Amino acid sequence: MMAMSNNDASHFYLNPVAFFFLVTGTLPLERVQYIGIIVNGGYYNTTFWLRGDFQGDVKIRLLSNETDVEHGWAIIPVDSKADSWTRYEAGFWTTAAADGNNLWVFEILAETLTSESINLGYPTLFPPTFKGRENSLTVDLSEALVNLKPQFLRFPGGNNLERGGPHDHWKWNETIGSLESRPGRWGRASLHLDWCEDMSLEPILDVWAGLGLAGLPPLVGDELEPYVEDAIRKIEFVIGDIDTSGGALRASLGHPDPYQLNFVEVGNEDNLAGGCESYKQRFVQFFDAIKEAYPQITVLTSTSDRACLPDPIPEGAWLDFHDYNVPENYINAYDFYDDWDRAHPVFIGEYARWGVKWSDMRGACSEAVYMMGWERNADVIKLAAYAPTLQNYDPVNGQWTARHRFSHSIYMLC
Repeated sequence: MMAMSNNDASHFYLNPVAFFFLVTGTLPLERVQYIGIIVNGGYYNTTFWLRGDFQGDVKIRLLSNETDVEHGWAIIPVDSKADSWTRYEAGFWTTAAADGNNLWVFEILAETLTSESINLGYPTLFPPTFKGRENSLTVDLSEALVNLKPQFLRFPGGNNLERGGPHDHWKWNETIGSLESRPGRWGRASLHLDWCEDMSLEPILDVWAGLGLAGLPPLVGDELEPYVEDAIRKIEFVIGDIDTSGGALRASLGHPDPYQLNFVEVGNEDNLAGGCESYKQRFVQFFDAIKEAYPQITVLTSTSDRACLPDPIPEGAWLDFHDYNVPENYINAYDFYDDWDRAHPVFIGEYARWGVKWSDMRGACSEAVYMMGWERNADVIKLAAYAPTLQNYDPVNGQWTARHRFSHSIYMLC
């Protein structure tokens, strides 16, 4: 019998769930990665934790879910104790699979167990990674992005920053350190800074500004102040000297030198979800604190809607403009920025045409016309980012992204 358990199952208090087995015979566990497991060949690494009285071998296999063809395996000697957790790891060579419909299979023989149960915690599987960095990006997607010659990365992007509100917004200090010590959540682990270094990208760091998407009123004033202070700590982690608390934490994770950081954005689309009126005050609260601590940082608004911005807008602030539109409106916007106020540069943080399929030439041509308008106004349009950069085809089809990924293929329009 197998079950999921968080009843004192895992020794990681932020990540308490583990697999619990009551042993009755041969013991297999099959684990499916998000929309399958791609096996492109090469050297794969796997890890897992065990608790239970067991001395013997564990076999890890990568197995086709359709043909039962084995694409790689490892035999791992185990000396597991009943009252403590032990981490195991192994690497093994693989052969390429035809598609992504594959399983990670964990097997032990029940008769080799000396206890009636065993716990399996936090199994992982990693293919070869970009530049060999541990727990990093896959080679295929990374090389595809590098070939596009990107210049910057805004993170965490969009609604992933906000979520519902104070209880589940993106918390930077819960996305660092070992995988096992982080709480599970919807979203992405914080590999963004290393990502920027490995691809020579300019980071644009986004901080949560008190607005969630669950319908609650935005936090303002004294209620917002702890999150302003948290933003300062977040910046300190990125660029602080090692004699600061944040810099020392960064150094303890293997990066004593500061990362590069010149841009910080306050919130995401705070003109929406009931955030407009309060953003005037909320932005100033963040802007003043960031500029006092780090005057060299350029601070960006999360909207270009003047009704949601303080009057006057603080000197030196940049405006983030998100523009999703139908092809006809993009073509008509060719001269949209000709009369734009030059006092505050613009970051077009998200744009994509709506209303036509991603493969429709009207969409591509209209976006090109829109971009020609930026080039006409390059003195004020400083940065632009297509959104989303990556999209998995399998769960959602018909999205607007130009770089789609099946579980086993990459398609790009450049």
